[in-house]
Amino acid sequence: MPFFISSFLFLLISTFLVFHSISQNNGNFVYVLDDPYIHMAIAKNFSQFGVWGVDRYAFSPASSSILWSLLISFFYFFLGVNDWIPLILNIIFALLLLYAIFEFLSRLVKSNSLILFILLFVIFVTPFFLLVFTGQEHLLHTLITLLFAYKTAMLVSNKSERNSTGNNISPFDIVQMLFLSFLLVAIRYEGLFLLFIACVFLLIKKQYRLAILLALCGVLPVLIFGFISIASGGYFLPNSVLLKGNLPNLSTFRGILKFLGGFAAYQMVLNPEILLLFLVAIFLLFFGSRSKSDFYSFPNIFVSIFILTLLLHLQFAKVGWFYRYEAYLIFLGIFAIVQFIFLNLSQMKIALNPRKILLPFLLFALIAVLAFRGYSTFKVILPATKNIYEQQFQMGNFIKKYFNQSVVALNDIGYVNYIADIRCVDLWGLANFDVAKAKLNKIYDTRKISEISKKYNVTIAILYEIWFEQYGGLPKDWQLVEKWEIKNNVVCGDKVVSFFAVDLSQTEKLKQSLKEFRTRLPKDVKVFTFE
Repeated sequence: MPFFISSFLFLLISTFLVFHSISQNNGNFVYVLDDPYIHMAIAKNFSQFGVWGVDRYAFSPASSSILWSLLISFFYFFLGVNDWIPLILNIIFALLLLYAIFEFLSRLVKSNSLILFILLFVIFVTPFFLLVFTGQEHLLHTLITLLFAYKTAMLVSNKSERNSTGNNISPFDIVQMLFLSFLLVAIRYEGLFLLFIACVFLLIKKQYRLAILLALCGVLPVLIFGFISIASGGYFLPNSVLLKGNLPNLSTFRGILKFLGGFAAYQMVLNPEILLLFLVAIFLLFFGSRSKSDFYSFPNIFVSIFILTLLLHLQFAKVGWFYRYEAYLIFLGIFAIVQFIFLNLSQMKIALNPRKILLPFLLFALIAVLAFRGYSTFKVILPATKNIYEQQFQMGNFIKKYFNQSVVALNDIGYVNYIADIRCVDLWGLANFDVAKAKLNKIYDTRKISEISKKYNVTIAILYEIWFEQYGGLPKDWQLVEKWEIKNNVVCGDKVVSFFAVDLSQTEKLKQSLKEFRTRLPKDVKVFTFE
């Protein structure tokens, strides 16, 4: 009953958000980010043309979520390209995630009311709805993460469901772990952090064969995609990992400090919900255990897995962009804390000492921060879909109508490539090897932008000018023709997007096309023209 009630509320609210989004966006369903359209563009081109790229003309490793793009392309191949597939998949995975949590809670808690409360807590206090409307892989990543962490903790603590006594691991457990390890990394490369922690624990427990098999199976998606990328003239890792990851400069003292944990500490301080999850987990591990000698109990291992995975992610990856990159850590942390408390509840004695007083305080602070965060993420869903509709949606339809099959320079590459057929030159580097190489070599500047644009014979560019100020600005010989400005921006890279004629022979066509298209723009979009 708790699962059905929570699922019904989730579906009811999701339906309301879908219809409200369609209503405010002139009958169009739009996601809260441009990024899901990168996956959808790749899936479109892979399913229709056999090309893994944001456009159909070249390979481009624009995302580290290989499995998500493959999954969408599978449905596009059989059902045709449409906007709804990522949403439907996310709703399915959200329900599966709720069911997995419900199943686990049912083994810990006898009260249906308490189980229902925890399920509703998960729905409303985490960025649950926001993740659904990102149209991305984060809910599937969270589901696989929880299953993998749970299975790892069971095996390390010798609590395998198929083999609850003894130290031998059953073939069924091995097959499950190998399958989950492959999915874990294929869905997001951040899965390597959890995979590494699992292998370390298995090695400590002298499960050498399983640890090696797990590592090999987990890195298989990275190896396959890496070799394909190298064969296509790119890097072993996707551009998104290289450009967005946190790789410190060890030639400086500051870089060394970052490498030694400084960046993890910095990100933790800036994200109070992560800091509080970490503090509660540390407190439980050191002061809440039923037995100091039994470190390898299931609750201890699960909390340890969360703590170590969190630290690795904070050190080598980033958090904070629309709450999605750290979403799996929030779920994993809540799951780890809940299971620890319930499994140790009878042994956790209440006493008037600083340790016991501190735990309720930390838990209250954590719930308060998560509640505020949950409210904050929920209230931006509809404004965010409007932002994408008023900016990227309009850009894509403009290009499709007037510059289809042209060479277009962009920095937000999702919706335009999804809806239009262009040769895309991504001047931010996610889908362009030349830009990524220049950025990684720290030689990306105005001259390089001009050089790359000439190499690909770019006709027009649609860009956020402010993004390129750090590189010296855009080339002066480009002709600025028009700017669009949206109101109440909560998600777009900038509220103003600029249109340039890069090939000056296209200036007049761009001017006339933009003038004609203005009648189709939403009324809240402000237009600035330049002569």
